[in-house]
Amino acid sequence: MTAPPPLRVLLLARRLRGSPEGEPADDVLGVCERAALRAALHIQSTRGARITAIAAGPAQREDRVLAMALRAGCDAAVRVFDPILPALDAVGVAHVLAATAARVGYDLVVCGDRSEDEGCGAIAAAVAEQLDVMHVTGAVDVRAEGDPAELVAAIRRAGRVYTVSTPLPAVVGVARFDRPLPDVAPERDADRELDESPRTRRPPDAPSIEEFDLEAVGLSAAELRYRRSLAGATRPARMPRQPVLLPDGRALFERLRDDHLFADAGGRAW
Repeated sequence: MTAPPPLRVLLLARRLRGSPEGEPADDVLGVCERAALRAALHIQSTRGARITAIAAGPAQREDRVLAMALRAGCDAAVRVFDPILPALDAVGVAHVLAATAARVGYDLVVCGDRSEDEGCGAIAAAVAEQLDVMHVTGAVDVRAEGDPAELVAAIRRAGRVYTVSTPLPAVVGVARFDRPLPDVAPERDADRELDESPRTRRPPDAPSIEEFDLEAVGLSAAELRYRRSLAGATRPARMPRQPVLLPDGRALFERLRDDHLFADAGGRAW
């Protein structure tokens, strides 16, 4: 009996942010992103898969997380960037990631369920919508079974764990993944598992990071521009004004009148 062909697994990698402006944090990966990487590597070792790590963003921020994914055992890495990307909201970024996934080719897309810095859990569902495939979010265990393969995931809801499955292609958002990686002692710290173990040391002939622009994935900045108006932006905090104590009702009336807070029957301020 011949072995099933390896799956094409795409890992959506993302560098943990340390500030609202996008500066990288000291830790490379958030909790869910690390769980997604572990899940992809486990599928690679148990079912057979070629893993391509994909990140959207500038090289100075995202190349480190892609290099880490290659050291951990991913087979290829792709970074897509355009100057408009930092201004896009989560759905706009998902549009770019989905277009990149379609360009590279995939059977299963694996990503972190929720970003640790922004608390956003929209990427898995938004990417699946763009690709028009099924998705599972909040997964605490992930595996690929059968031939043709299907996604089998465990999810926790209201204190109970449910097992769900869906045919591939599909997208899964991973919240936790506790299975030990091959050749890694389970009692070791997760950071050391991925950064220091013999398995994760990148060989000299490891692939380099491939760079895409929007045109390479079939998009343009013009069609993404409308997502800029929906992105959150940092603004100076508005400090509360100091209260003003007025001596009597007449002074209050005059103050409200001077601030044009009275209106006539027609709604006109006076």
